[in-house]
Amino acid sequence: MGLSGRFTKIFGTDDNAAHGKGELARQVAAAGHFDPASTVLFGDTEHDAEVARDAGIACVLIAKG
Repeated sequence: MGLSGRFTKIFGTDDNAAHGKGELARQVAAAGHFDPASTVLFGDTEHDAEVARDAGIACVLIAKG
């Protein structure tokens, strides 16, 4: 069973170097695509935590990203 059926919306990038994650978060937030109070960013790097913090959302870091 995958996770996609458990979420209302899923956003991400296919860039392994994480280029554009911050910009994607800003664009999605500006478009009103999510409520920061009910949003979680899943990631595996300190950069992911920074993006979440900048977007005002919770973050879960997974060691085996």
